[in-house]
Amino acid sequence: MTVGITGFVAGRLRQAREARGLSLVALADLVGVSTAAISQYEKGQHTPRPETFDMLSKRLNLPRTYFLRAETIAPVEQHRLFYRSMSSATKQARTRAGRRLEWFKEIVVYFEQFFDFHAPDVPDLGLPDDFRQLTRAHIESAAEQLRSHWRLGLEPIADVIRTMEANGIFVSRSTLGAETLDAFSEYDGERPYVFLSSDKECLVRSRFDCAHELGHLVLHRKVKQKELSRAADFKVIENQAHHFAGAFLFPAKSFQREIWGLSLDSFRSLKPTWKISIAAMISRASQLDMLDEESAKRLWINLSRRGWRQSEPLDDIPCEQPKMFAKAAESLIKNRLKTREQIIDDLSLRPSDIAELIGVEPGFFHDEGDGPKLKPQGDNVIQFKRT
Repeated sequence: MTVGITGFVAGRLRQAREARGLSLVALADLVGVSTAAISQYEKGQHTPRPETFDMLSKRLNLPRTYFLRAETIAPVEQHRLFYRSMSSATKQARTRAGRRLEWFKEIVVYFEQFFDFHAPDVPDLGLPDDFRQLTRAHIESAAEQLRSHWRLGLEPIADVIRTMEANGIFVSRSTLGAETLDAFSEYDGERPYVFLSSDKECLVRSRFDCAHELGHLVLHRKVKQKELSRAADFKVIENQAHHFAGAFLFPAKSFQREIWGLSLDSFRSLKPTWKISIAAMISRASQLDMLDEESAKRLWINLSRRGWRQSEPLDDIPCEQPKMFAKAAESLIKNRLKTREQIIDDLSLRPSDIAELIGVEPGFFHDEGDGPKLKPQGDNVIQFKRT
C-alpha cells in the first residue's frame, strides 16, 4: 500500500494553487487526478502519494520543500485589504494577488532576521473615524500634513516608492493579471503594505496608484471590511483615496502656482516635472474649483479626441521600483552571510518569484558573477541588526 507524503502541509497547496491563478479543476487536469482528490489534499483529509506530490511540485513550479513548510502568515482573507476593484471579474485576480502578498510577507519575515527596517511612520492626523464624515478640506489637509511630516515641502516628489519605503511602508510589485486591479494595500498590525501591479509599466499611473493606496493608509485605517463590501461605501472610499492621491502628488498651493493655463497643453508641459498624468491634472483642477463642470467636460472631450484617454504623451518614462528588499538581498550576499542558493533554499520559493517580489532582475539568483545585478538603487533604508 502506497503511503502519502509525511509532513505535507495542506494549506500550502491551496496557497500555491491560488497564487498561480488555478482553479481546483484546472490543477486536477494538470496533475492527472480528480478534483475531489485536490480538494481533499487542501483540506488535509488525505496526503498525496509520492508520484502525485512530484507532479504537484512540477505543475505549480515550486520546490518540494515549499509544501513541507509550516504556514507562518495569516491567510489574507483574515485581513482587510483595500483593492482597487471589487468586481466579480477580478475575484480570482484578487485571490491570486493576496496569495502573492502572503509570499512577500514571508520574505519580509526572513529578511527581518538580519536587518532593522525603518519603523512605520504614517501619522495619526486626527481625522474622523467615520469615512462618511471626511470632507474635501479634510483630505487636502491630510495630504498637506503628511507632506510636512515627511519633510517633502511643496515640490515634486522625486520617487514616491522610495519615499514610502523610507517611512516604513513595505512595497512590492508583481503581475496581478487584471485590467482593473492596479494596486492594493493593508495594515498588518502596525506595518503598512502596498502591492502594485507590474502589468502596465507606466510611471505616472504607478505613482498615482502608490499615492492612492497611501490615501487608504492615511484616511481609512478604521474602515470596516463590511463597508468595503458595500458598493456605495466602496465608491466613496475609492473617491476619497483618489482625491488624496492628487493632493499628495500635486499640492493645491503648488498647482495654483504652476498652472499657467487651464488647457491640455498647459497640463502636458507640467507632466515631466510633476510626474502626474494630464487626466489627473484635469481632475485636480476640478477638485480645486478651478474648472466649472462645462469647462471640465470640454477638456475631457478634447483628451479623447487626441487619443490620450488610453495613452498620453510622455507615458514611456520607466517606472519607479521598490528597492529595500533588493538592497537586503545584495547586502546578505556581499557580506557573505548567505549565498543566492541559500536564500532560495531558505525561502522555498521559485527564484523568479522571489526576484519579482523583492524587485531584482529576473536572473538575479542565477547570476554567477562577482556581484548581483540589481535594478537602479536609491537611498539606503536598511541596516543590519545589532548583535
